[in-house]
Amino acid sequence: MIRVLTTAVIAMTAYPHQPAANSGTAPDPDEMNALLSEIDDIERGLLAKPDDYDLLMRAAHWGERMGRYDEATRFYLHAAAAAPGRGEPIAALSDMLRGQSMHEDAIGMLQTAIERMPERAELWCAIARVMSDIGEIDKAETFLGEALRLEPNNVTARLQRGALRRRGDRPAGQPTG
Repeated sequence: MIRVLTTAVIAMTAYPHQPAANSGTAPDPDEMNALLSEIDDIERGLLAKPDDYDLLMRAAHWGERMGRYDEATRFYLHAAAAAPGRGEPIAALSDMLRGQSMHEDAIGMLQTAIERMPERAELWCAIARVMSDIGEIDKAETFLGEALRLEPNNVTARLQRGALRRRGDRPAGQPTG
C-alpha cells in the first residue's frame, strides 16, 4: 500500500504537467522504479547512518526536486550540522530560498554562516546571487570579489562575475551608477 501511495505521489510531483500524473496512470515504469530505488537507498542509508553528510544532501536535493521544501530545509540544516565546516548545505538552502523569493531569509542565513565561516568562497558566491536577484549589483560584485580573493580560480565566482557584467553591460572594473 505504501509503495502504491509513494508511486502516486512521485508521479504527481515529478511529472505534474504530464496528463498521466493527473489521470491516475503512472509514468514510465522503469523511470518510476529508478525513482523509488533512489528513495529506498536514501532511506536505508539514513536509517543506518543518520548523520551521513552525502546521504543528507541527496535527501535534501530529492526533497527540493519534489517540491517538498520543508523536508528539504530540514535535510540541508541536518547536513550543515553534520559537517559544520562545509558551506555547501547553506549555499544550497539559500538557492532554494531564492527560488521561493525568500530573499531576506536567505540573506540572514548567509550572513550568519559567513560570520562563522568567512573563508568559504561558496557562501560569498551564494550571497552574491541573492544580491543580484534583488538588484543590489554593487553588493553582489563586492561579495564576488571577496570569493575571488579567497579562491582566485573559483569557477562559480568567475562565471557569476561575468554574468553580472554582461547583465549590466559594462566593462570589467567600471562601477555601476
